[in-house]
Amino acid sequence: MKIKIITILVMMLLITTALPIVSSLDKNIENNYVNDITSDEDIFDDDCECANPNGIGHAFGIMTERTLNIHPDENSMKPVVMDIPEYFNWMDFEGQDWTTPAKEQGNCGSCWDFAALGALEVVLNIKENNSDLDVDLSEQYVLSCLPAAGSCKGGSSWETFYYILSNKTSGNFCNGIIPESCFPYRAVDKWGFNGYYYEEPVLCDEKCENWESFLIPILDYEYWLPDGSNEDREIIKTQIMEYGPVATYMMVTYYIHGKDNFIEWGLEHHDPDEYYSSSQHFDTINHAVVIMGWKDDPTIENGGYWICKNSWGSDWGYNGFFNIEYGCLRIDDFLVAWVDFDLEEVINWQPVADSGGIYYGEIGEEITFDGSESFDHEGEITDYEWDFGDGNYASGITAAHAYENLGVYSVKLTVTDNNGNIVNDTTWAFIGRSNEPPNTPIINGPSEGKNGTEYTYKFSALDPDGDDVFFYIYWGDMEPLEYWIGPYLSGEKITLNHTWSEEGEYTIRVIASDKYEFKSDWATLTVTMPRDKSYIYNLNSWSSLFDRFPFLEILLNNLMRILL
Repeated sequence: MKIKIITILVMMLLITTALPIVSSLDKNIENNYVNDITSDEDIFDDDCECANPNGIGHAFGIMTERTLNIHPDENSMKPVVMDIPEYFNWMDFEGQDWTTPAKEQGNCGSCWDFAALGALEVVLNIKENNSDLDVDLSEQYVLSCLPAAGSCKGGSSWETFYYILSNKTSGNFCNGIIPESCFPYRAVDKWGFNGYYYEEPVLCDEKCENWESFLIPILDYEYWLPDGSNEDREIIKTQIMEYGPVATYMMVTYYIHGKDNFIEWGLEHHDPDEYYSSSQHFDTINHAVVIMGWKDDPTIENGGYWICKNSWGSDWGYNGFFNIEYGCLRIDDFLVAWVDFDLEEVINWQPVADSGGIYYGEIGEEITFDGSESFDHEGEITDYEWDFGDGNYASGITAAHAYENLGVYSVKLTVTDNNGNIVNDTTWAFIGRSNEPPNTPIINGPSEGKNGTEYTYKFSALDPDGDDVFFYIYWGDMEPLEYWIGPYLSGEKITLNHTWSEEGEYTIRVIASDKYEFKSDWATLTVTMPRDKSYIYNLNSWSSLFDRFPFLEILLNNLMRILL
């Protein structure tokens, strides 16, 4: 009897140990796929949950299927290390911020595109010695007109520079990139892929008619392959100080448990002094960002952290920027690319229009609208035109106007420079009322359940001013965002369904905004999905397990004989 009991206990232990293996086998079977390999070296690991092997897009935009072309024989020489300070940051160099605002790539895996142009935008500021130039370059132009550089599935930052410079067919027959105003970003490539499914393609012909007059050519570009050593980190720092920010690659993690979830970390940490750290090692990369600077700190295990710009919007990290420990997530051991701009190039820069921000007043109160922060880099602004949104207009750098009725008015300033370039900037005038952001949203729904089952959640947010609200909802998994859906009435409850396919702990996050882009605080709800036990009855999985571990089948048969 004692032997029988011991045998049963041993078998129960073996079965318990084997269950996760069965689950893993199930997962491997379900995720069997053919990857879209299009170039020399595969940078994605099919078995890594971080690489999204199903080839679909990601709520925060990472590369999925496309590999990166690397030609070691063509990469540039590493610069000679110079005297490096402990701290350097293009966000704070000589008392000025030389960076441009963080953008949002959406579900499209175009991070490589945003990293390349993000670096180039800062180089333009540096070369023109104007931290406020802040040219907004068109990522859509690269997606639609230079598709050899990549797509919404992924691409290459250094090849973005290559094709911008090329005047051949693949470079759209010219050296140059155009401003965002000439070809606004739509997060869809020339094939119509947007990160999740296909829709109407965004073709190169959709850029503005006079696009050639806005071309900004580049002088040179290079890339080199760091090895993650302290010496190469010093070389990267030299590169950044000498030439400007560099585009680099990393491995975005989105593990369900623990601090290694890079996406969740950026949603929770917004302090410029915080940094991401992880001991995880990866053989792959799936994301591109811009390194703006660094800070050495001997109290940190690897000696300090990089200061980087992401492309997941201003609500992630601190205004879209983040810090990451040296050597973490392959941030400094895969590839860095830099670009140069020819200062002797005569560029017809567009002027910068600045309407002066949001205005408040009462009925009949004269308000002074100020456009004096507008400027033109190489010339001058010759005309200022104001549209006050109530049918009245005025001219001049400043203009006074009084409204006759309560309301919120859209105010547009249009400026023209001496070369005939025209741009505008829009703001709001609140008359007889203030404006407050919506209250923190409310989430109602189950906090636990079973993966594979659909659950219903209700979201609502009150706006103190009674304005309609929009919602941005992240489910905590790899499914698409509910991306600024709305408008909904203040306090209106909206119902959405969601299914988590894998076991684990997820955090639902929702933020509300009014039409004036005043945003609430984030609301969260943690949801736990326990393991789906249905695999216990999956005979195919047990068969796979027995093929891999034949002794288990023998032990199970012996157990059955003992029990019977």
